[in-house]
Amino acid sequence: MDGLYYVPHRLWRKISATHMFSPQCLDATKSVRMKKVNELVTFMSEICERGESVDIARASFVTSLNIISNTFFSTNLGSYDPRTSMELQESVVRIMETIGKPNLANYFPLIGFLDLQGIRKEMKVCSDVLFQVFQGFINARNNEKTTRNEGDLLDSLMDLVKENGSELNVNDIKHFLYDLFLAGTDTNSTTVEWAMAELLRNPKTMAKAQAEMDDVVGPNGVVQESHISDLPYLQALVKETLRLHPPGPLLGPHKAESNA
Repeated sequence: MDGLYYVPHRLWRKISATHMFSPQCLDATKSVRMKKVNELVTFMSEICERGESVDIARASFVTSLNIISNTFFSTNLGSYDPRTSMELQESVVRIMETIGKPNLANYFPLIGFLDLQGIRKEMKVCSDVLFQVFQGFINARNNEKTTRNEGDLLDSLMDLVKENGSELNVNDIKHFLYDLFLAGTDTNSTTVEWAMAELLRNPKTMAKAQAEMDDVVGPNGVVQESHISDLPYLQALVKETLRLHPPGPLLGPHKAESNA
């Protein structure tokens, strides 16, 4: 599986530091994150008023997906409407499940080409769904580039292709987006789902978390990112959830650039 891990690490560090995770970039996308979280709260409130059950996995996945898709493409890719197809979510989940499967080819490389477990085929089918989505956005962006006033991550990456020449190409962009989508969608929603499950199993823990939220944010307040540093118990809950239920079974595969 080609991807982020095979791109020269210096180029990746440069891109991530300047175009994704710098304080300026995080501040610029803060409004997007807050907007999508507020949409989730509104959706949950409407469901509760109707007395219906909430699909935590789907709701958290849609929120994570829309935060990432708006950061990358300035558009929503997910919907809270249960009647809407979630082929993208299904593909991401299947990829994560496939990555976590024991692969005989890792132990017996000589038989890898046989793909006895169908892992290579499964990865290709699911990955093609994501690559088609990314290619569609790239094609559309090429056509409308001259009419856009505000740039997003895709604009920045496409500008880098022109600046760096052969150092970065469109195929690299698709693999950047591929790895970032896997890292930021299913992993987040899985962690939220497990956290809610553990809290429901431990009412006393939930009560402590709610009490902390009431003290810091207020009973009717809206949680802001600036509140996180004042919520140590909530931070501990997240860390414990990640310890008990890590969203990724193993680190992604790496490839040596030269002989050691």
